[in-house]
Amino acid sequence: MNRTLDLFGQHTSTIAEHPELNWPEAGRFPLNLDNRDVADAVVNDLRRSQSALIVTGYAALDQLIDFAAGCPQETQIRILFGQEPFPSRRETFELEDLQLPREMEAYWLEQQISVLLSAKVILCIERLKSGRIDTRYLGGKERLHAKIYCGDDAATVGSSNFTRPGLHTQHEANARFTAAKEGKRYQELNSIAENYWSLGRAYNEELIALLDKLLQFVPWREALARACAELLEG
Repeated sequence: MNRTLDLFGQHTSTIAEHPELNWPEAGRFPLNLDNRDVADAVVNDLRRSQSALIVTGYAALDQLIDFAAGCPQETQIRILFGQEPFPSRRETFELEDLQLPREMEAYWLEQQISVLLSAKVILCIERLKSGRIDTRYLGGKERLHAKIYCGDDAATVGSSNFTRPGLHTQHEANARFTAAKEGKRYQELNSIAENYWSLGRAYNEELIALLDKLLQFVPWREALARACAELLEG
């Protein structure tokens, strides 16, 4: 029997329709499946840590704000921002080193931060100023697309950006190494993240300025409309 590939079919198989599929242990390979998601491992590992190092794309800013604001005040958080696969709408930049910060600013000034995060944005600004949150970026000619999450006891590497889709809904592939069971690989992955961090450029002042812009006061009707839209969209 001849079989052809239907490239335009309306039906897409879901994981729930294939209970016969076997998936590896969630603690070793964090995935977004029906009964678990990447955040179960990654976010919990980071929240339990005294020191967390996050390497991710700049589209994750809103989720990073939500995460950082929920951590204990004494937690030391380092965030290294890398590139996103989508191109900037700007065609030129004055300096190559400023490409990523300006891409990030253009993206978020258009995207906007949810008004529901306003208090958390203020808290993150305070922690940036106090040094409890430290941020860098690696951009320009040295494009960074890695996604690495290092906590005190476990580290994860893979395709998941620190965005809501990457942590909860998209099909991703990630590997997690614990200090207790896979000490060598845990240390090696940490060293990769630390090496990238050492190559990064300081970003705290620029990020504070961006967050201040995202917190600009708006008329109460606009604020109410945004809040209603957030609630209606879930």
